[in-house]
Amino acid sequence: MEMTKSEDGVDDIIGAVADDAEAEFIRNVCETELVTGSNLLSLLCPVVVMICSKPKKYHDKNLRASVVLALAKYMCVSSMVCQKYIQLLVTVMEQSPEPVIRGNCVIALGDLCYRFPNITEPWSPNIYGRLRDEADSVRHNTLMVLTHLIMNDMVKVKGQISDMALCILDPNRKLSEIAKLFFKELAQKGNALYNVMTDIISRLSNPALGVPESSFQTILSFLIQLIQKDRQIDSLVEKLCLRFQTTSSGAFLDKPAEENKGLPGTGNKGPTAESQDKGPES
Repeated sequence: MEMTKSEDGVDDIIGAVADDAEAEFIRNVCETELVTGSNLLSLLCPVVVMICSKPKKYHDKNLRASVVLALAKYMCVSSMVCQKYIQLLVTVMEQSPEPVIRGNCVIALGDLCYRFPNITEPWSPNIYGRLRDEADSVRHNTLMVLTHLIMNDMVKVKGQISDMALCILDPNRKLSEIAKLFFKELAQKGNALYNVMTDIISRLSNPALGVPESSFQTILSFLIQLIQKDRQIDSLVEKLCLRFQTTSSGAFLDKPAEENKGLPGTGNKGPTAESQDKGPES
């Protein structure tokens, strides 16, 4: 006997409710049973946190790299654990002397941005800050993570995207090409590139950032050519006339390369987490 359309609809609703109930059950297990409470995994968590918090006491690089990954996995399971230790993970990302640990932290934070976006959102400037890391591998990881998050709409495109624009001039040619490809792909997502252009130009033209005029012109020339609509170009020029900062000394400073702290690969590690809380103990 064939089922009527109304019966099919009821079955669909019942199936959806069952799926929601199962998802809620799994979420509850992750939050309250796997890494919290009195089970073995929860008992090991304080040990992991202690080693992460005292890098000068535990000298073995492989040990510290392993516990950082372990901490990240704990955080991916439970939002409570993530909320409690995200400050520590960000501090390790910024202060660890080993590029491999800093790079792994960037990847871990990328996973957490997908898992718990509301918790990680305030820390997005710290992730962007790794685009100015002195290690090519860390900048590469950061570029790839941010590209994935932005292109899949997992994070909002904000003013910090100007840091990705600076990567167009990265001394590592491979990273420069990745940055260019990112903006080419972003230009294909409706008005995404156009919507952030005024912020990019305003930030890069800020004298405090110290971007040389020649570098600014190279970046702007590349980005402008990706905007194909004349109407958007005209609107952009109009907005810029209102946004450009006026200074007595001019908007650009042609500083020697060693003074251009805003450029990638100069060793400027960007924003830190210390201003919000205490970092790992020695």
